[in-house]
Amino acid sequence: KERVGAAGLSDVYRWQAALAQSRRRVLDADARSQVAALELNSSLNRPLEEAFQAEDASIGDPALLVSDPRLLAYLGNPATFALLRDFSAREGVSASPEIQALEAQIASEERRGTAAKRAFFIPSLSLQGGASSVLGRSGAGAETPTIAGMPLERGPDQTWSLQLKATLPLFTGFAREAQVARASSEVERLSLTRQAAALSIAQQVRGALQLAGASWANIAQARLAADAAGKNLELVRDAYGRGAVNVITLLDAQQAALEANEAAANAVYDFLIDLMNAQRAQGTFDLLYTPAERDAWYQRLSGYVAAQGHPLP
Repeated sequence: KERVGAAGLSDVYRWQAALAQSRRRVLDADARSQVAALELNSSLNRPLEEAFQAEDASIGDPALLVSDPRLLAYLGNPATFALLRDFSAREGVSASPEIQALEAQIASEERRGTAAKRAFFIPSLSLQGGASSVLGRSGAGAETPTIAGMPLERGPDQTWSLQLKATLPLFTGFAREAQVARASSEVERLSLTRQAAALSIAQQVRGALQLAGASWANIAQARLAADAAGKNLELVRDAYGRGAVNVITLLDAQQAALEANEAAANAVYDFLIDLMNAQRAQGTFDLLYTPAERDAWYQRLSGYVAAQGHPLP
C-alpha cells in the first residue's frame, strides 16, 4: 500500500512497532512460563530444569468435583448456591484442625474446673501398704536379748501394714476458689477464640465460593465476548483492506480480539483456581476423594438442602 500510494510510511512504522511489541510480549510470556515450570518442579521435588508437558485443564476433567453435574446444578441457581455456601461453611468448620484443637482444650479446661469444684466436698484419699520379712539372723547380736537372765520377746520376723487416709482441707487460702475461677475464665476465653476461628473459616469459605460462582458465570460471558471480538475483527480487517479504516483501528480490533480470546481461555483456569481456593478454605480436596467419599459428600449436601425445606436441584 505504501509503494502504490494507498498508505503512508506511518502505517509501515506502526506495523513494525506492533510486531516488535508482540515479540516482546511473547518473550515475556515464555519467561514467565519457564519460571512457573521451575516453581512446579520445586514443589514436586523434581530436578528444576526437567522438562514436562502440561495438559490443558477442562471442566470435564473426571478428577475434579466440578465435572460432576450435581455441583453445576447448585452453582446455576442462586437459592441452591446460597445453601451450598452454608453447607460448605459448616463442613469447613467441622473439618478444621484449629477448631478441633480448641474444642479439645475447652474440654480439658472444663474437666479441670469440675475437678476444682469437687475438691470442696470430696476428700483426697491415699492408700499405703508395706510388708517386711527377716530371712535370717547371724553374727554378733543375733542372740535373743536378755535382762537379768530373762529373755526378751523378739518381734515377729514377718510384718505388714495397711493405711487408708482421707484429707479434706478446711481452708487453703482461697486456692480452690482461684482454681475454679481460672478454669471458668479459660473456658470462656477458649470459647470466644473458637467462635472467632469458626467465623473466620466460614468467611473464607463463603468468600472463596462467591469468587468461584462468579468465575463460573464468567466462562460463558468470556466466550461470548471472544466470539463478538472475532466477528468485529473480520469486519475491520475487510474494511482496512478496502481502505475504509486506518491501521490504528485494525490494530485495536486485533488487540481486542486477542485479549478476548485470552480471557476466554483463562476463564476456565480462573474458575478452577477459585474452586481450589474454596476447597482449601474448607479443608478438603475432591482430588483426594474416592467415589464412595464423593457420593457421601453429596448425600450430606442433599440431606442439608432437604432439611432446609428446599427442593433438590
